[in-house]
Amino acid sequence: MTPALLLLLALVAQSPESEEMDKEPGPPPPPPRVAAPVVVGGEGFTAALARADRYEAHEAANTYRSNLFTPAVRDTLEDVMAICVRDLIPAPQPFTVVISFDARGDADGVFIDRASPAAQCAARNLARLSAPVPPVPDFAEEIHFRP
Repeated sequence: MTPALLLLLALVAQSPESEEMDKEPGPPPPPPRVAAPVVVGGEGFTAALARADRYEAHEAANTYRSNLFTPAVRDTLEDVMAICVRDLIPAPQPFTVVISFDARGDADGVFIDRASPAAQCAARNLARLSAPVPPVPDFAEEIHFRP
């Protein structure tokens, strides 16, 4: 073997890829999150809206909303606005989305006040939303889309 070939073989033998290939595989990645159910109007929307309103006056929820929730979901909300609302002609009517979160901060329900295409698009795009762990186990946030 030539010295260049020996050097190449030595480099390949010590490369990170070959070390990773020698390691045993780790646990499989978690399955993708299941989308939260979407509810249009009715008692489900009314109850979710009442819960979100209740947390508007909750001190820990307001601190969480300002310091953790809003910064964590801002980009997602801007994307939803761009995808579902901003460029529609004619402009859609305003609508409200309430997202219910479980104790881990994963959306466990998305409630919309109307069955418009824009509202349904927003709900579909928010159904897998994850936020930082909320201060209460049944946190809900009300979001108004006003094109």
